[in-house]
Amino acid sequence: MDPSPVFLDRARELSAGTANLSFRQGDGRDLPLPGASFDLAVMHTVLSHVPDPPGLLAQAFRVLRPGGTLAVFDGNYNTMSVATGDPDPLQACADAFIENFVNDP
Repeated sequence: MDPSPVFLDRARELSAGTANLSFRQGDGRDLPLPGASFDLAVMHTVLSHVPDPPGLLAQAFRVLRPGGTLAVFDGNYNTMSVATGDPDPLQACADAFIENFVNDP
C-alpha cells in the first residue's frame, strides 16, 4: 500500500515474477483491507513520513492475523548531523550507502 503511483509502478517492476505479491494505491492510515487477514506487514521508510505514526501502526496490527509479524525499517533522523565545512562527513556517509546498498540501475 502506497499513496504514490510512481513508487507502486517501480515496485511492480522490481518484483515482476514474484508470486503472492500485490500492490495497491492508498493510505496506510485507513487500510481498505479486512482485519486479521495478513501474516506479515512491512513498513519500509514510512513512519518518519506520515503525520500519524500511531494510527498507521494501529492499522498494521489490525490487519495482522494473531501471531503475525510487523517488520519496520526506518531512520532516526533526529540524530543526523550536517557538516558546515569541507570535507562533508554526511556526504561521505551518503556516498558509501549508495555505493554499497543501492542496487537500482
